[in-house]
Amino acid sequence: MGKIGKRWGKKVFYIRDWKKYNEELVQRGVYILDFEMVQNWDKELVEMNKGKVGAPYQFPNSLIEIQAVWAQTYNYRAVEGITRQVVKFSQLPEYDNYTTIWRRVTAFNESLPKPEGKIISTSTDGSGMKMNMSGEYFEEKYGDGKKKFIKVTITADPYKKDLLKVEVSLEGEGLSEPEVAEKHMQELIDEGFDINKFFMDGAGDTHDLFDLL
Repeated sequence: MGKIGKRWGKKVFYIRDWKKYNEELVQRGVYILDFEMVQNWDKELVEMNKGKVGAPYQFPNSLIEIQAVWAQTYNYRAVEGITRQVVKFSQLPEYDNYTTIWRRVTAFNESLPKPEGKIISTSTDGSGMKMNMSGEYFEEKYGDGKKKFIKVTITADPYKKDLLKVEVSLEGEGLSEPEVAEKHMQELIDEGFDINKFFMDGAGDTHDLFDLL
């Protein structure tokens, strides 16, 4: 619940539930170490190898999906190292080597699977990734002073953990985060989904987005 506070002698009503908001931020970290898929490891492999000679798949797609997230920050050898440590602590049955990780991650089909059911919740958030590996010192001493970032904005179902929509653009170009949220929700509505809840941080505080909601 919000609370009434004083600011410059005027009453201000704070509507943000900070406890809930903080938990949403924590869940981002939980997402990258979510190993619930281990429960279906063998079942998923059986499905993936059905009708194929020699059972070519040894690691389920759900593992590769998590490794693809790690690979946005670390190189493939480091991702193998992370996976080894997770196996060591008995959270995964076995690990794949960096060559397998690279081959499987880069071979992923870019289309997103449709969520089950027609009633969904959505949460939209954006993040920036540097386009090169140069550090701050290198950039300041030898760069042109223009930091190049790729802006990635995703819309996902925070309850079902379904990735719904992705928008990628260069920083300073393309749609703003609230405009992407509007675009993604309108596309989902046009596809026949009923959105019962929507979450976004302060970047979504725009009249157009509120009107759509």
